[in-house]
Amino acid sequence: MIKEIPIFFSTDDNYIPYLDVTINSLIDNASKDYNYKIIVLNTGLDSINIEKVKSNEQQGFTIDFVDISKQIENIKSHFKNIYHFSIVTYYRIFIASLFPQYDKILYLDCDLVVLDDISKLYNTDIKENILGAVSDQYVSN
Repeated sequence: MIKEIPIFFSTDDNYIPYLDVTINSLIDNASKDYNYKIIVLNTGLDSINIEKVKSNEQQGFTIDFVDISKQIENIKSHFKNIYHFSIVTYYRIFIASLFPQYDKILYLDCDLVVLDDISKLYNTDIKENILGAVSDQYVSN
């Protein structure tokens, strides 16, 4: 049985072109030893944008869009736009409660280029830690 790697993104319509590039780079460098389930969290996207991204699906790669509007409706007023971060940045905090079937996932920003096999990152042993992360140089400075 081929192992599935769940990979999450969050986006709005403004970042669809970047998400498309990220997914293409992920596919171009991915190991054929895994199936990749790409899940895109959103609060409503244009159907044309959804179809554009879903056109990247191929053997070993599925792309699902999950609208979390209902989950954030009562608390979205507490989310603040800080610096260049939009409310979309906060969607990742809902992953554990919405997808309890996963013991481990990857969350990637949708404005990056994947240059190597993403399964290497997924298979990194984070030991007893519940989170592995990289600090953002922009925020740090």
